[in-house]
Amino acid sequence: MTWPEIIFNRLNLSLQVKTIIVDHIGLLDDLAFTNYLTGQGFKWDLAQDVQNILYAFKIAQLVIVPHTVELPDYLKKQVSLIHFDIQKLPFEIDPAILENLSKEQLETLTEYANDTGLMQLVSKANYKKYLANTERHCWQKELRELETIILRQCQSAKSYNDLLNIGKLWGRFIYLNYQLDQSPNPKVLNETDQITEILVLNHVVRNAFYESSANLKTVDKIIPHIKSRHPQKVALVCFDAMGVAEWHLLKQYLKSSGFQFNKKMLFALIPTMTRISRSAIFYGNAEQVYHLNSPNEDKAFTEIFSDYTVRSFREGELSSEEQLLGIDAVKVIYNVFDDLAHKTILPPMETTKHLYFKNVLNYLAKSSIKDELQLLINEGFKVWLCSDHGSVVARGNGQKIDKYLIEASSKRATIIEKSDLAEFYDVNQYEIPFGQGKIVLLAKGRTCFSTKNKTEITHGGITLDELIVPFIEVEN
Repeated sequence: MTWPEIIFNRLNLSLQVKTIIVDHIGLLDDLAFTNYLTGQGFKWDLAQDVQNILYAFKIAQLVIVPHTVELPDYLKKQVSLIHFDIQKLPFEIDPAILENLSKEQLETLTEYANDTGLMQLVSKANYKKYLANTERHCWQKELRELETIILRQCQSAKSYNDLLNIGKLWGRFIYLNYQLDQSPNPKVLNETDQITEILVLNHVVRNAFYESSANLKTVDKIIPHIKSRHPQKVALVCFDAMGVAEWHLLKQYLKSSGFQFNKKMLFALIPTMTRISRSAIFYGNAEQVYHLNSPNEDKAFTEIFSDYTVRSFREGELSSEEQLLGIDAVKVIYNVFDDLAHKTILPPMETTKHLYFKNVLNYLAKSSIKDELQLLINEGFKVWLCSDHGSVVARGNGQKIDKYLIEASSKRATIIEKSDLAEFYDVNQYEIPFGQGKIVLLAKGRTCFSTKNKTEITHGGITLDELIVPFIEVEN
């Protein structure tokens, strides 16, 4: 059961009786609970005083009020009065500990206690242990649900929108496996990789490039989308190699800042490498980048925002308000994910990115990224976060095609002119939609063009880890 369902059952509510719930804990105004009430057929309202209670009952049958409201006797006689207090929780807890729990901690502890039949008093001596157990329990519960949903969606996936939806779930799935320090369920991994390969190689994804910038599905539409919003001051912040799972790491790091996010999943360009996909972001074009000999992102960004005063930064360069005086459009590049992915040395036979994720979180904790984003927001910039591609753990397939690689750190794919050359390699082939005779040679499965059985984190291919990236609007 979810915590709203647990609390709902303990309150023993009736549709036939007008009811006031006095919330002594401060939990029932949560959207999750009020949405559950709606789903059960209740017309509800929140009220802060007696006058608002009387007004609320004209349209609602259930009114939730804080415990600070003094209810007159005549009103108590006209309605059913329920007190939601410490006695209504499905576990015993020291009141002093209850006061110090966040709403989120109380919600998850409620689920944990109900699911496990917790009988012991939650006290000062043990509450930290229970909170740790609670967090792990909730991750396990969510992961089981995700596995079921992903497998079901893989069975019916036919469109690029289906693939984007699975990609969003997949990133969370990988992140939860990291939190639980376990390898992904091989059945889920194999079926997800299989359907992704089928849809991509059958060119289902290429139709996503024809979507409008208002309904963007691909990274090349990011800047047109932003410009259509007509922000007075804009900051486009690109985290190279931030897949959806990596986004969850970044969000974990940013959590204490109180940022709010609106997120959307997009397709990177294929091959999923910086020179192609990140260039597409800043050129705002999915065709031109396949023909560039030497991309100049700063110049392209400046030309697109020609009606703005533009400045570009890298990590650590943005430190004061003075640097932003008179600036209307800012481009920021962070290489933390890409750099650490290529620098992390994996043990033999390792199949997860857990060690890399730990390195990322350790780096972020000591970085200035949070302060730099806060500075942009404080200076009135509308901030968007984006990425050009993700990464994957790949095992060397022993094939050597280094002389054709256009990016040495991207060992999963290479672009060549369409010819019979491709037949000499055990690869998948992807014809670039805008490539005018160019094709991509893709290492099969989760392998890379490297020394046989050598394991490393790289990119360029078409797994969801590499192909689906987040586009995040930061709410001020």
